[in-house]
Amino acid sequence: MPPSDCDLDARTAHELLAHPVRRAAVAALAEAAPLSTTELARLVAARDHPEPSARPRDLAEREVEIELSARHLPKLESACVVQDTDAGYDCGRRFDSLLQVFDTTEELVR
Repeated sequence: MPPSDCDLDARTAHELLAHPVRRAAVAALAEAAPLSTTELARLVAARDHPEPSARPRDLAEREVEIELSARHLPKLESACVVQDTDAGYDCGRRFDSLLQVFDTTEELVR
């Protein structure tokens, strides 16, 4: 992928962090990368649904896994924020740059 495809300006960073699933995925990877898509989905679902609900947790995890695979991880990967490795999704070369913006964004959405 050419380096210009991986530029992470402020606008792109905010767009990547605009969705709560992507914010939760970034937070999970910051704590414990690399993670498989299944592990990442489990952590994201737990953040979204910390209390037991009428829906089975494995159903919520599966829905999050599909959403991560189809929408969110490809966006993060194309911005070089994450990379898909044999060990799972790991921090990409732009991860730290996004994490700096993430800290500010988390303060705003709380």
